[in-house]
Amino acid sequence: MRLVGNNAWYLYGRPGTDIKNIALARLFKQEGDWCVKHFTEHDGPGYYDCPLSLIKKTTPATPGSIAAAWREKVALHHLNRKNQTKENP
Repeated sequence: MRLVGNNAWYLYGRPGTDIKNIALARLFKQEGDWCVKHFTEHDGPGYYDCPLSLIKKTTPATPGSIAAAWREKVALHHLNRKNQTKENP
């Protein structure tokens, strides 16, 4: 599991298989109380700060799936951050 801001990213497996996917527990405050909302990569969460190290430990996503599109956006997010760091040292 990796905590990035209020995002707790983790791997989960399907019973009886070697399949590993990514899930997110998003922590947020609502009306003064802490809440959590769970997503899987198959939901296409709108958050892209998932560590690439977790994606490398997963089972490959089915081409054209929501999970595959989401993983591409995660990779693009990290590439953009890397490029911003190079431009603004």
